[in-house]
Formats: sequence, structure tokens, C-alpha cells
Amino acid sequence: MSHEDSNKRRNVDRVEQAGQDFRRYVDVVLVVIGGVKDVHAAVSPLVAEWKRRNRR
Repeated sequence: MSHEDSNKRRNVDRVEQAGQDFRRYVDVVLVVIGGVKDVHAAVSPLVAEWKRRNRR
């Protein structure tokens, strides 16, 4: 195996590692967004009720 081949392989490994990290990050972001949506869905009726009460 030539020196260039081992360098290429190292770069491929690095790219695959970065891809895995990126996918993990995206999964976390999706979970967070899902949690925010759930919280928003739970809170909005309360906020609407509170606004209705405070309008008077």
C-alpha cells in the first residue's frame, strides 16, 4: 500500500466519524424540537386561559 492510499483511508475514516457525529447531533436536535413542541402544546391552552382572564 502506498503512502497516498493510507492518507486517503485516514481521510475517509475522518469523514465517516464526522458523519456519525453529525447524525447524532441531528437526532438530539430532533428530540429537543419534539420536546419543545410537546411543551408548547401543553402550555398554549394555559396561556390562552391566562390571557382571557387578564383581559377583563
